[in-house]
Amino acid sequence: VGVLVAMLLGGCETLQFYTQAVHGQMRILYARQSSDALIASPSTDGTLRQRLELAQDIVAFAETELSIDRQGRYSSYVDVGTDAVVWNVFASRPDEVRGYQWCYPIVGCAPYRGYFRQADAQALAQRLEHRGYETHVSPVPAYSTLGWFKDPLLSTFLHWPEADLVNLLVHELAHGEVWVEDDVAFNESFATFVAMQGVRHWFERRDAPAGYHQWLDRRAHWSRMRGLLMRLREALMEAYAAGREPLVVRRVLYADFRQCYQTHRHLLGAGRYDDLVNDTLNNAYLVSIGTYNQWVDSFQEVFNAAGQDWSAFYRAVASLGDLASATRLQRLESLRTEYEVSEGADRQHAEEVQCEAFPRHGGDTESSG
Repeated sequence: VGVLVAMLLGGCETLQFYTQAVHGQMRILYARQSSDALIASPSTDGTLRQRLELAQDIVAFAETELSIDRQGRYSSYVDVGTDAVVWNVFASRPDEVRGYQWCYPIVGCAPYRGYFRQADAQALAQRLEHRGYETHVSPVPAYSTLGWFKDPLLSTFLHWPEADLVNLLVHELAHGEVWVEDDVAFNESFATFVAMQGVRHWFERRDAPAGYHQWLDRRAHWSRMRGLLMRLREALMEAYAAGREPLVVRRVLYADFRQCYQTHRHLLGAGRYDDLVNDTLNNAYLVSIGTYNQWVDSFQEVFNAAGQDWSAFYRAVASLGDLASATRLQRLESLRTEYEVSEGADRQHAEEVQCEAFPRHGGDTESSG
C-alpha cells in the first residue's frame, strides 16, 4: 500500500517526481464526488449506490467498533479509470535481499517509490536496472495520506468482494491511527493486524462468522505461498550473512524454491502463481512482500495484553512506536515469541508447506552445486 505523503514530501529528488506526485494527487482531489450526493441522486447506477452505502457502513463500523478516527476519510468517491491508482517501484541488488530506500521528512524511509502513471514507474525501474538493480513494479489500488487529505473511495477497489473491501478500508484507516517514522514493517504489520481483526468483527457483528472463515479459506493459498516466499527470503539473507558466495546461494535457493513450488503446486494456488514463480520472482519482489505480516503475531500479543480493548491497544502500539528503533525491534521479537509460545508452535506452522531440501541448501551450497 502506498503512502502518498512519502511522495509529496521528500529530500533531494527530481522536480519531475514532485510534479507528477502533486499533479496526480490534485487530480484525485478535484475529481471527488460526495458519497451522500451520489447515493441520493436518481441518476447514480444502482450497483454503485449499493457499494457506496456498504463502504459508508464499513467506515462507520471502523469508527464505532474499532475506535478508529475516520478524520473525514472515505466520504467521497473518484472513478480513477484504471485498475490501479499508483504504481510502486521496488529495487534490490541481485546479490542481496535489501530494498533500495527512498527517504522523506515526517514519514521516514520506505523501500518503494510511487508514481501515478505506470509509464513513469517503468521508466524509474529501467534506470535502476541500468545501474545493476533488480526491480519490481507493483500496481496499488489504494493508499493513505495519513490524514493530510480526506482520502476518497476509489473505483480501483470499491467493487471488491465485501470481506476484501472491509480489509482494505480498515487497513488504510488504521494507518491514520498510528504511524512510526522509518519503520515500514511496523506500520504495515500493525495495519494488517487491525484489518484482519476488523474483518472478523465485521462478520461476527452480523452473526455471519462463516463469511470470515470463507475469506480466510480464499486467502489460504496465498498465505501458504507467501510463507514459502518468506522462507526463501530468510534463507537468502542468512546465507549472505554467513559469507557464502551470493550468486551461488541465489542460484541454488531459487532452484530449490521452484522445485518445492512444483511439488506442492496443488496447495499453492494450483497454477495461480506460475507466472510469479517463473517470470516475476526476483530479489526486488521478495522485498515487496517482506513488510506486511512480519509483526502481526506481535500485535496480537499486544492486543491480548490490552484486554482486546481497542483504545488501550492503540496507546500500547503508540508506546512501542516511541521506542528507539533497536529497542522496538527487540520488543517486537519478544512479543512474537510470547505469542507463539502461548498459541503453540504446532498451530503456528500447521499451514506451512514443508520442503526439506529448501532450507538445507541455504546452509550448504557447495554440496548442492
